[in-house]
Parts: sequence; structure tokens; C-alpha cells
Amino acid sequence: MAKNLITDRIQRFVLQFPPFDRLTADELELLVRKTEVQYHQAGVVIFNENAKTDPYFYFVRQGSVRIQHQDNTLIDLCEEGDLFGIRPLLSDEPYLASAVADEECILYAFPVDIGKRIMSENAKLALYFAAGLASGRSMPIRNNKLTQLSSIQEKSNLIEVTPIRFNKKVYQCLPTNTIQKAAQIMADNRIGSIVVCLENNFPVGIITDKDLRNQIATGIKPLSTLCEDLMSSPVRTIHSNITQAECLMHMINTGVHHLVITDDGTDLSPVLGIISHHDLLLQNSKNPAMLIKAMKRTHDVDKLVHNRVVADEIVSDYIDQEVSVKLTASIITTITDTLFHQLIEKAIAELGEPPVPFAFLGLGSHGRGEQLIRTDQDHAFLYQDTDQDVKPYFLKLTQQVSDDLEKAGFEQDKAGISANNPQWCMSLSEWKSTFTKWIDSPHEEHVLMSTIFFDYRMIYGKQELVDELTDHLFHSLDKKKHLLAFMAKDAIETPPPLSFFRNLLVESSGEHKNEFDLKLRVSLPLVDASRVLAIEHKLVQTNNTIERYHKLAKLEPKNAALFEEAAAAYEFVLYLRARFGFKYKSTGRYIQLEDLNKLDRQTLRNIFETVKELHKILQIRFQVGLLR
Repeated sequence: MAKNLITDRIQRFVLQFPPFDRLTADELELLVRKTEVQYHQAGVVIFNENAKTDPYFYFVRQGSVRIQHQDNTLIDLCEEGDLFGIRPLLSDEPYLASAVADEECILYAFPVDIGKRIMSENAKLALYFAAGLASGRSMPIRNNKLTQLSSIQEKSNLIEVTPIRFNKKVYQCLPTNTIQKAAQIMADNRIGSIVVCLENNFPVGIITDKDLRNQIATGIKPLSTLCEDLMSSPVRTIHSNITQAECLMHMINTGVHHLVITDDGTDLSPVLGIISHHDLLLQNSKNPAMLIKAMKRTHDVDKLVHNRVVADEIVSDYIDQEVSVKLTASIITTITDTLFHQLIEKAIAELGEPPVPFAFLGLGSHGRGEQLIRTDQDHAFLYQDTDQDVKPYFLKLTQQVSDDLEKAGFEQDKAGISANNPQWCMSLSEWKSTFTKWIDSPHEEHVLMSTIFFDYRMIYGKQELVDELTDHLFHSLDKKKHLLAFMAKDAIETPPPLSFFRNLLVESSGEHKNEFDLKLRVSLPLVDASRVLAIEHKLVQTNNTIERYHKLAKLEPKNAALFEEAAAAYEFVLYLRARFGFKYKSTGRYIQLEDLNKLDRQTLRNIFETVKELHKILQIRFQVGLLR
């Protein structure tokens, strides 16, 4: 009876921590049935570096354990809820570090053989450990932090979403068949499309009901037309292991309604199946592609506002389902861009045609394509140089768009960073002059403006205007690099987010007293560092923070691990902010520390270490200490 009570107590306690929450009830019971409860005094060695691995992997129930090298160099400190010594689950090689009780501690020692058996049948558990959560905490601190971030990413947003279910019965015809034959096959089998294939079963095109209506039923082309003369080609193809969300984004970005599944995902391999918009709609009731399609059909503000609410529901579901943050951000950016498009076109229809070409610019998280939840409006306006007095028209247009955006839940920016502010609604030459002034005179206000406005992205309008402004910006920065040094200085002046005892610092006063500022303490330092380094490398077309770090990793191989870690860190921060934003019905900027689980806290601490190392690069590279 006592043994059952102990086993039950172990189960209930470990279920609070990953990866035990991924086990079935039977798997957990099997694991803890033969678990040993170990007590160690401070200084006791649990296992040694280079020693043969134990038949156990360990969990800290109480106290702490140091993971260190033989020279006592500390790699990590494992506290309550941490796993360590998992190397025997993954490899028979010796430990790469030692584990020593830092204080008296109680450990749960789980049998390796049972752990391996469960891993062979539980893919989520295998993925978790394969990401390298601890591996005896024996990796260098750089890789250890990176793999910890990878493991939480695997949990929070890298687990693949539901795979597509596609129709494996594909009706085909040859390019040399007549349309009449293809139409007969479609009618006999009550299908809306037919794939045109070569004799080797490689797809070369597709014919749909719409093609028959538009080209044949109207008499434009006769029934004797060959399929190769009517089909849409090249056909859009995908691999069979693509997820529903990825499939939806592929349809959104290519504008097609049918995708052909092939053996290797290209049109140079045999057809395996086909999937349509309708199929996906049946598989996923909240379909972003259908939502965007509906938005493009209306300029009615009430309908657009409703659609934007549905978009929030989609993001919330994706966060709950642990869909990739990068993919989710891409979807919501497309939806928000569509909202802008429709509101701008509505304003133009009411105000009359614009007097000169223009560009509506997104700033902030929307400009960087990483906004998951609605925040305040950040945008600017650029129009072609002219002798006419066109500013009054554009201020009316931007005011109307801004008012409609507010109805859709995007609050007006309190600092006035918006296109309807005359200060930020300017001609191309005025913007060039403004950028030049900031670059030539990098005092505090100009540096602040640079960090806000240099992340612009065109949402609607004439791309050539934006390209000309960008060329001017980078040409000016290339001639006078000192603004970058001041931007680097500004980037590293964020207050440290940890106390002496590694506790997360909260706001000490004001409306958000005792809350943690996720934007100021974590998000902005990562964004600011990526911006400075991206500008230095002239990454002209890249302002998304995650993409910036991925490209920086390729450009600087010696810092690749740090930059990839920073990319993973920023994905986690976006996920965390969205998670709490939906929970609190807010922007997710301020969070209650008690709502963070142990893994959240540990991951944030690891991110702070990443930020410190990014700051070191900025300090050295831009000689920040010499600035006055």
C-alpha cells in the first residue's frame, strides 16, 4: 500500500513538468513503477565526466545539482523540475560532464530501459529528448542553451500540425486528348477537376470546371480543343507530408484552388493525389485562405471587422495547437495586409482617385511581418514628389483608413506614429531629407526615430517609391556609419531583466506594477540587435527579426550558433506574448509571473544569456564605449 502511495505521489508531482505531460497514463505508471527515490548530501558525485552511463536518468525533486566539467567549470545548475543525465537514453557513449549535488537533494531515478521503450512508441517524447534538453547537461553552454530553446520550440511551435488528407484517386487525361474527352471523364465521375499527365504519370497541367465554363461553354474554344491548349500550366505540386496550414499558405501565396501531390513534391515525379480548397475547408473549419478570399470580396467595414475577429480565433487556435509561430505570423500578416488593402481601396472609392502615386507603409511588428495579436497602429505614408498641393487629400485618406482600423480593434498610436499625422505623411524627397537629417545628426531623438521607421514595409501602393527611399537610406548609411553606432548603443541600454538572484524583474510602480514587461525586457533587445546587424550587412529586403537572424547566421559563420539561437528565442517570445495576449485579452506585453511555468522561466533566463552575448557583439563591433 505504501509503495502505491509513493508511486502515486511521484506521478502527480512530475506531471507538472515536461516531458511527463506528454506521456499516457499507462506510460507514466510504467515509468514510475520502478523509479528509485535517491537522497544525496551536498558534494556527492552522482556521475562523473567520461564515466560509463548509468541505468538511470534523473529528475530533481528537491534541492539542486551542478552540471560541471572536471575543472569545476559550471555548465548548468539543475533545480526542482529539471531533468539531467539523459545521455543513456540517446547514446551509449560516456558522460560529457559530471553531476554533483550542489546542496542536499532528493532525486527521482528513472530506469533507462523503460524510458527507451516508451520513446520507441511515443513520438512526442522522442522529439523532446532528441532536441537535447539536457544530455547530462554535458554540452558546452552555447549548445546547451540552444538545445534548451530548441526543445521548448518543439513543444511550443515546432511540432507539425495535422497533415493533409488528400484524394488518392486522381482522374487523368493526356495533353493530346480532346477537351470533350476530358469533360466526359469529369461528368461521368462527378469531379470538378482533371489532371493532365504525360504517359509516365508526370503532371503537366490541370483543367477545372471553371475552365470549361469560361472557354468551352462560352464558345470561345470548341470541344475539339486539345487539353494542352486549355489546361493551366505549369501545375502547382506539393509533397504528401505537407501540413494543412502549409498547404493553405501555399494556396494563398500562389492563388490556386487545386494542388497536385506528387512523389517528390515536383512536377518531375508521378502523381499521388490531389487536394482542393473545398477539401481543406472540410478538414479545417477556420480556413485562412477562405477568410482572405471573403475579405477581398468586400469593402464593408462591419464585414471586414468581423473577418478580423475570425482571424484572431484562427491565431488563438494555432497557438493552442502549437502551430509554427513563423507560419502563424505569415498567415496573420497576409490577413492584416488584406484588411489594409480593402480599407485603402474603400477610402479611394469615396475620396476619388489619388492625385499622384503613393505607398502606405507598415511599421513596428506589422511592418516586420511578426504581429500575432492586434496592437496599436504603426504606419507612415509616402507619396511621389509633385508641385501640386496633394497632402490634404492624403491626410483625408489616411485618417479614414486609421479610423476604420480602429473599428477593427487596432487602437490609434498614442505617440502619433501614424500616416494620418502630417509629420509622417510626406513626399519622397521629404522622407529622404528626414532620413538624411537623422543620419547626419544622431542625437537621442533621431536614434529613436530611426529604430521606429527603419523597419518599414510597403503594404499598399507603388513599390518603386519605396525602393528609391530604401536605396537612399542605405547609400546615406554607407557614407556615414556613425548612426549605427548610436543605434547599437541604444540597443544595449535596455535594463537588465534579472535580479542578483536570477529572479525576473517586474515593474515597481504604475499601472503594471508587479508585472513583467515582455516587450521591453525580452522582445525589443532581440529586435534592436537584429536591426543594427542587418543594416550593417545591407540586408535591404529583410526586416523580419527571425529572417534577419537566419541570414546573419549564414553571413557570419563564427556567430551562426548565437544567431540561430536568437531566432529560436524570438519565436518563443512571440509565442509567449500571443499566448498571454489571448489569455488576458490584451497585447500580451505585460504578464503575471505566477502564470509562467518552470519551462517558461528557464527558457526566458536562457534568452537573457543570448541577449547578453548579442550585446557584447554590438559593444565591440561598434565601439559603443567610445560614444559620448
